[in-house]
Amino acid sequence: MKSKEPGSSRSNRLDGLRAQAARRVQGRQPGSGSELSAEEALTELQIHQAELEIQNEELRESHERLELARGRYFALFDLAPIPYLVFGPDHRVIELNLAAADLLDRPRQTSTPNAFALHLIPSERERFHGHLTQVFTSGRRSVVELGFGTSDQASRDLHLESQLLHATPDGDKVCLTAIIDLTERKRMERALRQSESRQRAILAALPDRVLLLTRQGHVVPFDVSGPDGALRVGGNLEEVLPAPLSEVVRRGLGRLAYDGAGSFAEEIAVRDTHGTRHFEVRMVSGGSAEMLVLIRDCTQRVELEARVRQSQKLQAIGQLAGGVAHDFNNILSIIKLNAARILEDDTEMSRIRSSATSILSETDKAAHLARQMLAFARRQPMETRAVEIVEVLQSMATLLARVLGEAIQVHHCSTASSVHVLADRVLLEQVIMNLGLNARDAMPSGGVLILAASRVSVASPPPSAPTGAKAGDYVMITVTDTGVGIAPEHLPRIFEPFFTTKEVGKGTGLGLATAFGIIHQHRGWIELTSTVGIGTAFRIHLPIAVAEAPPAAPLRPPMREGRERLLVVEDLAPLRELMVRLLSKVGHTVETADCGAAALARWPDLRDRIDLVITDVNMPGGVSGYALAQKLREDRPDLRFLFVSGFTQESPPAPFDRDGSQFLPKPFAPEILTAAIGACAERRGAARNPQVAV
Repeated sequence: MKSKEPGSSRSNRLDGLRAQAARRVQGRQPGSGSELSAEEALTELQIHQAELEIQNEELRESHERLELARGRYFALFDLAPIPYLVFGPDHRVIELNLAAADLLDRPRQTSTPNAFALHLIPSERERFHGHLTQVFTSGRRSVVELGFGTSDQASRDLHLESQLLHATPDGDKVCLTAIIDLTERKRMERALRQSESRQRAILAALPDRVLLLTRQGHVVPFDVSGPDGALRVGGNLEEVLPAPLSEVVRRGLGRLAYDGAGSFAEEIAVRDTHGTRHFEVRMVSGGSAEMLVLIRDCTQRVELEARVRQSQKLQAIGQLAGGVAHDFNNILSIIKLNAARILEDDTEMSRIRSSATSILSETDKAAHLARQMLAFARRQPMETRAVEIVEVLQSMATLLARVLGEAIQVHHCSTASSVHVLADRVLLEQVIMNLGLNARDAMPSGGVLILAASRVSVASPPPSAPTGAKAGDYVMITVTDTGVGIAPEHLPRIFEPFFTTKEVGKGTGLGLATAFGIIHQHRGWIELTSTVGIGTAFRIHLPIAVAEAPPAAPLRPPMREGRERLLVVEDLAPLRELMVRLLSKVGHTVETADCGAAALARWPDLRDRIDLVITDVNMPGGVSGYALAQKLREDRPDLRFLFVSGFTQESPPAPFDRDGSQFLPKPFAPEILTAAIGACAERRGAARNPQVAV
């Protein structure tokens, strides 16, 4: 920009010229009619020339100021971040800034008017023309939202604000339109709506009850703001939660406010007409004015944990019972073999033979007791076969009528007929006997005991059912008494081992626990209802099976002689010595070892002189019977084994269950032992000569 003389200099110059002209005019003689002299005319011309120069200078300055203002306007117009467009009455673009040029993807300087409507999706063009028409006709500001794009799918969402201007030299009206790109905002709004929708779906699917609270305990709806943007607050905490839960939440609010912790958790038991329910209350503070509260009904989890603890107790007691039964069976084996030895000696007196017979009888009873203990420990294999339930109940009703005494009437009233289950009849009778004896103790003054069986269809087994129980047809055995009943606080523990409501010395607390274990072994369950002063009803559910013809009772084999070379591995010295005498007497050659480690130490010398190894399963020294068999089998693949144990099972484990090896539970009679040895010898001979049928 050119530098300008100060305005005072120009004014002083003009004033000087005018003063000079005035003096010359005053110097002329008045009344003289002479014309201006050349000098005077020149002075006048100089004055006019100076005035013209001043006017031109002022015009130049005004033009420069105008250009400067115009440049500032276009700079602001072009560099504005918001697209601006100027539309003529024909709705075509007359002027646009750089942001608008970027939006339309066209050069900033163009002499050809542009049709903005062509950049809109076809369905929006009519609304655009209507928008501009309204501005030009009404003269008022107008807004509209349009979809921007060259196809039917909008690529951007635009907000147009238009206002009428009188900006052209000829006075034509034009429309200035500002455009705000709403694409990102609308995308965020859609994402926010989707997020809120997902949150609502998650909250609806949660098993928990979710609350949002202020720190004063007011419930805040999840739509936290009202139409005016203010925070919405619902009712008080006590209006939406029952008293026990609201008290816990209030306590949590106080704890978080006092300690400044970020979370709070507490479990509470709530009693109502439906029983006791357990709830877990969790509170989380996000550092804001609101508090998130999660309330979960954990009744099922608490009950499951209680059942797990109960199962662990039963397992521990079962291990104890199994260990006792194992040692008990070892002792019985010695007694039984000694009694059998006495009976085989014909020179003994009749009195001794009678005592030996009595010992054998009592040994069988003790073995039955050990079998019951193992059944409780769930380590006793069941001898299952098809059992007709109604016939069992009829037999037990007759037996219980004699056992319970005349003061108690025993009735059998089954509605089912010819219903069979796969069961161990002895164990099933033991369950019914235990329930009958408990009923007798609950009716000290007499009463009625009812046994009944009926068919039921179970759609879904209850939580008390064993793992693997399925829906289907079941037989329900009901044992009902008219006794004193069981108090409600005792019902959850009624099947626990050693738990009893009887006086000290009048009950062991194992009867119902044993019944519970036996029924679970049969893939069934027991349900119990009781009312104090009215009576108790036990309902046993067992899956119905197709009836099968009962197998004939096996004949007891006689003592069997043999010529086998045997290795007896038994840690109990009296039993080991008895087995040596017995087996030597019937013709076998017997070598012994007192444990698995000792047998391995002797094996190099005995390797070629042994046909069969008889070994106890559980032995001290770190080498069990099965571990011993594995090591010996590696050296002698043709070697056979007879496993004996106080823990009874149906067959030896793999791979010995497929090669002719046998398993013999303790206590065993001499003829059973010799028969098992003979069976092993026959299987070994068949393996050597496949043409021999076994």
